Amino acid sequence: MTRTGARRADPVHGGPDDEPDEQPERPAPPDLRLVPAASAAWAAVLAGLLGGTAGGITAAVLAALALPVTLLRARTSARAAAPSSIVLAAAGCALVAAVLVTFHAAALATHPLRAPADRGAAAEVRVRLTDDPRVLRSTTGGGDESGTARATALVPTELVTATVGADRATTGGKLLLLAPAAS
Repeated sequence: MTRTGARRADPVHGGPDDEPDEQPERPAPPDLRLVPAASAAWAAVLAGLLGGTAGGITAAVLAALALPVTLLRARTSARAAAPSSIVLAAAGCALVAAVLVTFHAAALATHPLRAPADRGAAAEVRVRLTDDPRVLRSTTGGGDESGTARATALVPTELVTATVGADRATTGGKLLLLAPAAS
């Protein structure tokens, strides 16, 4: 019914030359506006992970340099305003990611257990559980002599103290312990 209460006449279909009135709906194209910012952030994180503190600092400096250059370009050219907003978002995300990964890389590089871990030294650790252990099931078929697969427990903990040889470190940090799970 229409607003006035009268009924609309239904069109008659069925002739050979009739085409459907409605075309099938096409799905909306994917929204790719965040792809440049996400790509820049991931590139900065990879630079920090693979290059350590120096890689993170380099990524942060490059992102920080891109910000004023892009702002100046956007102010001088009206045509560059739209692309500049994309570059500003990408550079801002990369800068934040680079700063965070640099701080984490620096903390990792200066941790007292870093050198013994690089040497493969054994350590006696005192930890505090931070979550319930989770049992991981092996799908590779490994196990004991009878061929029975052994389950491994993943135990998230917080480091309280660590002793490596004669050196004792009272420090913090997160540890993820792998231990055989009870049957």
